[in-house]
Amino acid sequence: MEEEKLRDYITEIDKIKLSTDSGGADSELNEIVPVFMQLYEQLEQQNNRLQEIRQELEQSRNDFESLFENAPFAYVVVNRDAQTLSCNAAAKKLLYCTQAKVGSIKNFRDVVLPEKQAEFDAFMHKLKNTKTPAKLPSIVINRKTKLQLEVIIHGALNKPFESGNILLSIEDVTEKNRAVRELRQNENAISTISEHITDLLLMSDLEGNVEHATPACSMLGYTEAEMLQMQLFDFVHPDDLPDLMENFAHTIMNEKTGFASYRVVTKAGNSFWVEANGSVVYDDQGNTEKAVFVVRDVRKQKEIEQALVESENRFRSLFGNKHTPMLLVNIEESRFVDLNPAAVEFFGYQKEDLLKMTFSELSLLSEEEIAGNIEMAGNLEKVQFEMKIKKADGNIIDAEVFGGLTELQDERVFYIILQDVSERLLAKKQVLENAEMLHNLNVTKDRLFSVIAHDLRNPIGSIMTLTELLGEQHPNLLPAEVENITAVIRKTATNTFELLENLLDWSRIQRGILQPQLQTKPLAAFIDEVFEEINVSATNKNIKLLHEIKPEIKAKIDCNILETILRNLLTNAIKFSQRNSTVWVHAQINKQKGLVIEVRDEGIGMDNEMVSQLFKLDAAVGRPGTEGEKSSGLGLIICNDYTAMLNGKIYAKSMPNNGSSFFVELPQ
Repeated sequence: MEEEKLRDYITEIDKIKLSTDSGGADSELNEIVPVFMQLYEQLEQQNNRLQEIRQELEQSRNDFESLFENAPFAYVVVNRDAQTLSCNAAAKKLLYCTQAKVGSIKNFRDVVLPEKQAEFDAFMHKLKNTKTPAKLPSIVINRKTKLQLEVIIHGALNKPFESGNILLSIEDVTEKNRAVRELRQNENAISTISEHITDLLLMSDLEGNVEHATPACSMLGYTEAEMLQMQLFDFVHPDDLPDLMENFAHTIMNEKTGFASYRVVTKAGNSFWVEANGSVVYDDQGNTEKAVFVVRDVRKQKEIEQALVESENRFRSLFGNKHTPMLLVNIEESRFVDLNPAAVEFFGYQKEDLLKMTFSELSLLSEEEIAGNIEMAGNLEKVQFEMKIKKADGNIIDAEVFGGLTELQDERVFYIILQDVSERLLAKKQVLENAEMLHNLNVTKDRLFSVIAHDLRNPIGSIMTLTELLGEQHPNLLPAEVENITAVIRKTATNTFELLENLLDWSRIQRGILQPQLQTKPLAAFIDEVFEEINVSATNKNIKLLHEIKPEIKAKIDCNILETILRNLLTNAIKFSQRNSTVWVHAQINKQKGLVIEVRDEGIGMDNEMVSQLFKLDAAVGRPGTEGEKSSGLGLIICNDYTAMLNGKIYAKSMPNNGSSFFVELPQ
């Protein structure tokens, strides 16, 4: 406005000057013109200065906005009602409020944790009324991550522009507070450990004066307060003091950790062993400032060490025993670590040679079995098992092993105590064999008495009854009746004779007087001879006996024994077959099985339960044939015993109502 007036004045002055030039001005006007010209120049200078101030102000505004935007702290401008107006980049990152979204945060109060909003309201009220800066610890929420952030909000009126708005500076102290909490927790943990740890923690200056002691100083009989009046060396046993002082000085001078084992003297005058670890503490400049020591009571450890020494001495004394073989085996490599003289004599090798060998080289157990026993020892502390040992002279003996894991000079080893039990096992085997033999004899006796009492007594009784009837009633009997009676007598006598032959064969087996006599025979001719012997029984039931064995097939057999086996098998096949059927005999030489003979019928067959009991003496039960023929079951027992005598085996395959097949395998 002043500039416009000044310009108007200048214009008027110019007009006056024109008129003056024309000779119409007076002397007063000439005096006024210089004054106005001077005023004009001053105003021009002020105007130029004003332009400079405006430019400086604009630069200051730009600098402030740049500082505001790029400041490392979060700044948010709000009005007096806490409505958000703007925020810098740090605030956008902290609260996830972009410039475009400032309007979405209608009130800064919205990002404050609800539980903290009342405190924020009071904070804003104070700022508006006192117009003095203030700060508020609070919690805000990131609108994107929903994470709660611990902050300190600094508030002040936005003075640069006197707009009445409020500038909030938000300092994120989440990590700082977390670190403070962790530090406090660590301090509490250290304090708790110091109070409860059984080791004594000491801190001293470089002269050895105690500056800190934990409650574990009670092991020395002193209180913490008393310890602070002492030096580290005041409770050291006099005999150990010189070495300990030297150790302390070495630790301080070399700035290293140190270890010492020495005796301490309690307030009551008692002494005991401790172990101490020491190290130095540095100040901020890296200079040695203090020393810290951990002192441990090792009385129990010393007692254990002494007990271990005594135990090892006892072990060494036992290990030197000259009568009981003892040895130590490395677990990982299965090699011998040491052997006593008795073990050296037991194996028959030189000790130097044995120490180069592994346990598996002398044992018939596999490495897996040995490892399994060692693992078992680790679980059970000790094991006991039997194994076979191979000696230097090649003899193999039975040994009983007592073993377990132990430690020797920091090495885990498997200790073994051996005992030769060959004679004991032999005696045990003989006892078991005798017991089995006695059992078999008892079963044989019971079976024999059963046969005599039932299978022989009844047929003979029947023959006696029929002969008496024939003798007394012969004149009154018709020829056909006489023929029937004599046929029954003949059949009964035949069965009884067959049973007696089986009893005699069985008796010879049980007494061990029968020895196999092998000879090479054509099988076809031999089978024909057996067919001849039982042809009468087959003819009576009109049963065909067939074989298709080639004449050139020969086998090593005991004719008497094999004849008895086949006779019993064929007799049973006839007995349990229907009339007008066929019984086959097949034979072949097999490389793996030797001579294989099969006797097959079309009879009534057997179920699996009966097949499983066929060759058991204590379970053998006879059953009647298809026409009521008697059967004691003794014939199959004889077949089984004879087959075993020839180192062969016998077995059967059958199904009910589908016939049976009996197989005899004899080595060739």
